[in-house]
Amino acid sequence: DDTAIEGYVHNLLYLDKKDDALVVLYNSPKTPSILYQEGLIYLEDELYEIAEDKFLAARAGTDFDEAIRAIDKELVGIYLSTGREDKARNLSERIFYEEPLENFQTAFDNLYALGLFEEAIDFYNQNGRGYEDAGILFSLAFAYNQVQNLEKSKMHLLKTIALDADFTEAYLHLGHMSKGEEAKNYLEKYLELQGVAMSAYLHLISLYKDDQEYDKIRVMMQNILTTLGLSEETLFITINALKALYEYDKIYELYNEHSLIKDDPIL
Repeated sequence: DDTAIEGYVHNLLYLDKKDDALVVLYNSPKTPSILYQEGLIYLEDELYEIAEDKFLAARAGTDFDEAIRAIDKELVGIYLSTGREDKARNLSERIFYEEPLENFQTAFDNLYALGLFEEAIDFYNQNGRGYEDAGILFSLAFAYNQVQNLEKSKMHLLKTIALDADFTEAYLHLGHMSKGEEAKNYLEKYLELQGVAMSAYLHLISLYKDDQEYDKIRVMMQNILTTLGLSEETLFITINALKALYEYDKIYELYNEHSLIKDDPIL
């Protein structure tokens, strides 16, 4: 029974017995459900050619629309991963037009992943205005950024955090697109949400230096070393912070204390 086999395979996978699960599936009748399960396991191992064969065989054996749609979504991912962008785009568009409401995000995400930013923007404007989703709006903001429409990019970033106040990456982009106090507020919020991009620290150091807020640079530098420890990245940030503070003697102390600096051309 397909349902019983599927449940057994799920339990084996949960117990990290993938090889046993594949043996069970190999010895089972090759129904669309079984083939689909095999495809998922091979896909997880990035064995794309085998996974594709399993999904295509499963698709050929069923006329159940929901199953076909699920298989097609997996095939789109395989086509994207194996450099067949045209096939991925054509299939994702077909999925959308067959069932627009449920599959808008799949089609939009595929255009975005293919780097077709103008097409992604047009597709959203034609079909997606009703989708109030923070992830979609953030991707749309990035697409506008890539086509140099910074005003609309910032507008959609603001919509993103209006929907999801903890959308960390949106604050990073807003910080880099803003100036003065506004930029500081966004970047400080990004760090508060545990963002770790080096660019956020370097930008904040520059902003604090411009406003002569040297104590803020010191506090941030101490927090970096306390929470993130010593690494190429934290040493790079620390050296830039000390330069902003004009404390060159401490940079020299760091140089003498850490062989990591001496061995790293950038540092």
